[in-house]
Amino acid sequence: MPHAFVAGGGVAATAIGRTLASNGFTVELGFPGYGVGSTYTNQKWKHSGLLYPNQRLARKAWDEMQNEASELERFIVGSPRPAVFFALNSETLTQREDWWREWSVDSWGLPYKRLSVDSVASLDVIKGSNPAGGFEVPDYVIDFPALIRAIHSELHGEGHDISSQSTVESVVHDKQTRTVTGVRVRLGDQRLLKACDLCVVAAGAWSKQIIEASGFSWPDLILRKCIVLVFEGELVPSITTCLDIRRYTGELKDVTLVPFHGKTLAAGTGFVEIHSMEDLTPDPFELEQLRYELYQAFPTLAEKPYQVRICVKTEKRPGGKPNVAPQIRGVETFGVNGLLLTVPGKASFMFDLARGVLAREEVQDITNRSTATG
Repeated sequence: MPHAFVAGGGVAATAIGRTLASNGFTVELGFPGYGVGSTYTNQKWKHSGLLYPNQRLARKAWDEMQNEASELERFIVGSPRPAVFFALNSETLTQREDWWREWSVDSWGLPYKRLSVDSVASLDVIKGSNPAGGFEVPDYVIDFPALIRAIHSELHGEGHDISSQSTVESVVHDKQTRTVTGVRVRLGDQRLLKACDLCVVAAGAWSKQIIEASGFSWPDLILRKCIVLVFEGELVPSITTCLDIRRYTGELKDVTLVPFHGKTLAAGTGFVEIHSMEDLTPDPFELEQLRYELYQAFPTLAEKPYQVRICVKTEKRPGGKPNVAPQIRGVETFGVNGLLLTVPGKASFMFDLARGVLAREEVQDITNRSTATG
């Protein structure tokens, strides 16, 4: 059987490992430990697609929600109550509904319900923001950390190797054949060389240093950090999004509260480019802006204490726009067979990303060679 080493322990790496294992690979996952990375900070939202101002992405998200429902249902946090999208301006509601009608989302089987001003304003955290109304949409809070641990347990039970104390340092390749041969891993004080036929670097923000340490140039990708505020208590009954807060630049953006295991998470819309994973100090200006944005939509939060977390993401150039649709880079980028770099998007798309990895010609070639020699 071909052997795959997946660098990473988040939802992307886990989905890739599960998919490769289900398709004939022996799999090893290597990562420094649970609790680090964007999966453990702000990836708690399973999108149906209605948040996106883009029909293709909206349809993709809805298809993923339906395709993976059987896998994800057991990880829905609490009852699967619809999310609440609301707006401070009636024009925003009209625009959103016009989009959804134009896309014919009802023909997809994607339901939404218009909410009155009174229905939206009844939420305690919204009192004082004067909403114009809103919608109920079928988005869910998902316990992705629990999903990861469950899949890791299943993989381990099937004989695959889950190494949660490993730091992947670099990928090794044969310069003559330009083929991956292994991965260098640090395990405590030990440095090990792990042989593999395929290495998938799915380490999120840590992917950059792995690729560079392997002697490859970093593609047109950047690191950016954002702030996540954590409030005590579940302050909203379900995902609650204001669609049109105003940033300091004058742009209209959405801002969201997510209830999760006795806490409420609020992620920023602003990102700051960084050049090192050591740069994890909250940016004072972005923290002030996030507070300003949140208090427009949720005035009562101004009276509540919070903790600050930092989420680091890998995003694409130019412009550093949020990398919603995941990417896969391989031989066309690095000139080496058996090495894939995945750039995660939304957690909702991770199993789609995994299917994309499986469909790569490099992966199919490894599978075919193994079948021929077996």
